[in-house]
Amino acid sequence: MPELKNERAIAEQFLKEMLKADDTGNYELFVKHYEEKDLVDFSPERFEHDIKHMQARNRKNFG
Repeated sequence: MPELKNERAIAEQFLKEMLKADDTGNYELFVKHYEEKDLVDFSPERFEHDIKHMQARNRKNFG
């Protein structure tokens, strides 16, 4: 089942990028794979707000 191995690698890469975007607050990296229509009302400011609240809930609020 080599095709599943490729799909898994793609999914793992996507997850790594999303986690890095969360950890670093990188909006561009976070939205990299989204279509414009899916980003309506999801601005960099909204992303930053959401990340701060997630980090606070996870006790990772640094400031």
